[in-house]
Amino acid sequence: MQVQEQVKEAHALLRKKGVPVWMDVDGGMQADIYDSMAEGVQNAAVLVCFMTKKYQESKNCALELKFAAQSGVPIVPVMMQEGFTASGWLGILTAGLLWTRLWDPTTFVEDVDALVEQIVQVADPDAADAETSAAVETAAIDEVKDELLRLREDSGLESTEAKATQEAHIPALVPPLPAGILVTPAMEELLSKLVDPSSPRVGFCGMVRSGRF
Repeated sequence: MQVQEQVKEAHALLRKKGVPVWMDVDGGMQADIYDSMAEGVQNAAVLVCFMTKKYQESKNCALELKFAAQSGVPIVPVMMQEGFTASGWLGILTAGLLWTRLWDPTTFVEDVDALVEQIVQVADPDAADAETSAAVETAAIDEVKDELLRLREDSGLESTEAKATQEAHIPALVPPLPAGILVTPAMEELLSKLVDPSSPRVGFCGMVRSGRF
């Protein structure tokens, strides 16, 4: 399959996937090819260049891609020739950019899907970043949940029904009562309620004063 036919096929698949695309085969070329190239670049959100040795040798392709770079239009390179390495003006303009391969007919459809993702990421980086952040946040939450479940299993905690028949245990970090403290009947009553498994749970909050609660 010729490169131009591959580009046309990619063009058709991009349209099917809802990506608004234009190439000169769609018509609309003016009498002056340079005016048409300039208009096409200026109206583009992204310029996809299909790189081959012949593309690099084309003066018109060089003018078009250089104009896109000067106009601030993002460039998405696609490698259409296996083993080809961009050099010269093409190497400079595409240096550091992530390119997608489209030379292999056996993975062509999957590679076009990857091209769509790359176009979306370059055309709307904020949306792509938001989607990535949401995915990372969801993954982090899931990881925390998994870790909590793992710790619960490793600690040998029993089910809620089994724990309801047990007395509460004082954590190891709770200091002992100071010597000479006066334990009142109200304190004993409260303690008995706290350790009674049939009592509702009680929460405490407060500020420390003079080393005591």
